[in-house]
Amino acid sequence: MTMQTNAERSAASIKIIKRDPSALIGGLRAMLDRLGPEVNKHDRADILIKACIGEGVKTASQIFEIAARLGFSHGHVPIRLKQGIGHHWTVDAAGAYKDLSG
Repeated sequence: MTMQTNAERSAASIKIIKRDPSALIGGLRAMLDRLGPEVNKHDRADILIKACIGEGVKTASQIFEIAARLGFSHGHVPIRLKQGIGHHWTVDAAGAYKDLSG
């Protein structure tokens, strides 16, 4: 086991990598397009939410913003996000969602 020094663990050593949001949106749009018309709107919203969480988009406001950019109705994704707590994902005290499937 390797011991880290305090300097290696400090916040100053953290590097934040910013992703291009248009690339993320494009990838999510392509994923949704591949689902086909047989997938209903509730399942589409759940799949989008899980994909967002998997991509590091973990707060409700971030998920809502992406959903809106992809054409989801303003009220639908918040309802699905709330209904999925404990079934598909969890949310911590800070408001970060985590997928329960892995």
